Amino acid sequence: MPATKSIPGLSPTTVYNVLDILAGKGMIKKVKTDSGVMRYDAVSDHHHHMYCTDTDRVEDFFDPELDMILQNYFQKKKIEGFKLEDIKLQLMGKFEESETSKSI
Repeated sequence: MPATKSIPGLSPTTVYNVLDILAGKGMIKKVKTDSGVMRYDAVSDHHHHMYCTDTDRVEDFFDPELDMILQNYFQKKKIEGFKLEDIKLQLMGKFEESETSKSI
Protein backbone atom coordinates (compact mmCIF):
# COMPACT_ATOMS: atom_id res chain seq x y z
CA MET A 1 0.00 0.00 0.00
CA PRO A 2 1.40 3.42 -0.90
CA ALA A 3 2.39 5.56 2.10
CA THR A 4 0.12 8.36 0.91
CA LYS A 5 -2.90 6.03 1.29
CA SER A 6 -1.91 4.56 4.65
CA ILE A 7 -0.99 7.96 6.14
CA PRO A 8 -3.66 10.54 5.32
CA GLY A 9 -2.24 13.98 4.58
CA LEU A 10 1.20 12.71 3.60
CA SER A 11 2.14 14.21 0.27
CA PRO A 12 4.45 12.55 -2.27
CA THR A 13 6.48 15.78 -2.25
CA THR A 14 7.19 15.32 1.46
CA VAL A 15 8.25 11.71 0.90
CA TYR A 16 10.66 12.66 -1.90
CA ASN A 17 12.03 15.63 0.07
CA VAL A 18 12.85 13.31 2.99
CA LEU A 19 14.43 10.76 0.62
CA ASP A 20 16.59 13.52 -0.91
CA ILE A 21 17.71 14.63 2.57
CA LEU A 22 18.61 11.04 3.51
CA ALA A 23 20.53 10.66 0.23
CA GLY A 24 22.35 13.93 0.88
CA LYS A 25 23.47 12.63 4.27
CA GLY A 26 24.67 9.36 2.73
CA MET A 27 22.11 7.24 4.55
CA ILE A 28 20.59 6.01 1.28
CA LYS A 29 21.71 6.24 -2.34
CA LYS A 30 19.90 7.41 -5.44
CA VAL A 31 19.74 4.87 -8.26
CA LYS A 32 18.54 6.06 -11.64
CA THR A 33 17.06 3.44 -13.94
CA ASP A 34 17.67 3.30 -17.67
CA SER A 35 14.20 4.73 -18.26
CA GLY A 36 15.00 7.74 -16.07
CA VAL A 37 13.01 6.64 -13.01
CA MET A 38 14.72 7.55 -9.73
CA ARG A 39 14.90 4.82 -7.10
CA TYR A 40 16.41 4.91 -3.63
CA ASP A 41 18.63 2.20 -2.14
CA ALA A 42 19.03 1.73 1.61
CA VAL A 43 21.42 -1.23 1.34
CA SER A 44 24.79 0.04 2.56
CA ASP A 45 26.82 -3.13 1.88
CA HIS A 46 28.82 -3.00 -1.36
CA HIS A 47 26.68 -4.39 -4.16
CA HIS A 48 25.67 -3.95 -7.77
CA HIS A 49 22.27 -3.87 -9.43
CA MET A 50 20.46 -6.10 -11.89
CA TYR A 51 18.08 -3.99 -13.95
CA CYS A 52 15.22 -5.51 -15.98
CA THR A 53 14.84 -3.61 -19.25
CA ASP A 54 11.25 -4.85 -19.60
CA THR A 55 9.84 -3.95 -16.21
CA ASP A 56 12.30 -1.44 -14.62
CA ARG A 57 12.65 -3.94 -11.74
CA VAL A 58 15.94 -3.48 -9.87
CA GLU A 59 17.45 -6.20 -7.69
CA ASP A 60 20.60 -6.10 -5.57
CA PHE A 61 23.49 -8.29 -6.74
CA PHE A 62 26.22 -9.30 -4.27
CA ASP A 63 29.35 -10.99 -5.62
CA PRO A 64 32.59 -10.60 -3.63
CA GLU A 65 34.51 -12.57 -6.27
CA LEU A 66 33.47 -10.12 -9.00
CA ASP A 67 34.34 -7.20 -6.72
CA MET A 68 37.84 -8.61 -6.21
CA ILE A 69 38.34 -9.17 -9.97
CA LEU A 70 37.29 -5.59 -10.74
CA GLN A 71 39.39 -4.16 -7.93
CA ASN A 72 42.50 -6.07 -9.06
CA TYR A 73 41.94 -5.07 -12.69
CA PHE A 74 41.73 -1.37 -11.93
CA GLN A 75 44.69 -1.48 -9.54
CA LYS A 76 46.81 -2.79 -12.43
CA LYS A 77 45.17 -0.72 -15.18
CA LYS A 78 45.66 2.88 -14.14
CA ILE A 79 43.44 5.41 -15.88
CA GLU A 80 45.50 8.51 -16.51
CA GLY A 81 44.15 11.60 -14.79
CA PHE A 82 41.43 9.66 -12.93
CA LYS A 83 41.37 8.44 -9.32
CA LEU A 84 38.95 5.53 -8.98
CA GLU A 85 36.95 5.68 -5.75
CA ASP A 86 34.31 2.99 -6.21
CA ILE A 87 32.93 0.57 -8.77
CA LYS A 88 29.20 0.01 -9.19
CA LEU A 89 27.82 -2.12 -11.98
CA GLN A 90 24.33 -2.12 -13.38
CA LEU A 91 23.68 -5.43 -15.08
CA MET A 92 20.98 -4.97 -17.68
CA GLY A 93 18.80 -7.78 -18.98
CA LYS A 94 15.51 -9.51 -18.41
CA PHE A 95 14.40 -11.52 -15.41
CA GLU A 96 12.94 -14.87 -16.46
CA GLU A 97 9.57 -13.96 -14.95
CA SER A 98 9.30 -10.89 -17.18
CA GLU A 99 9.97 -13.00 -20.30
CA THR A 100 7.32 -15.56 -19.39
CA SER A 101 4.82 -12.92 -18.31
CA LYS A 102 5.11 -11.21 -21.70
CA SER A 103 3.99 -14.36 -23.50
CA ILE A 104 0.84 -14.76 -21.37
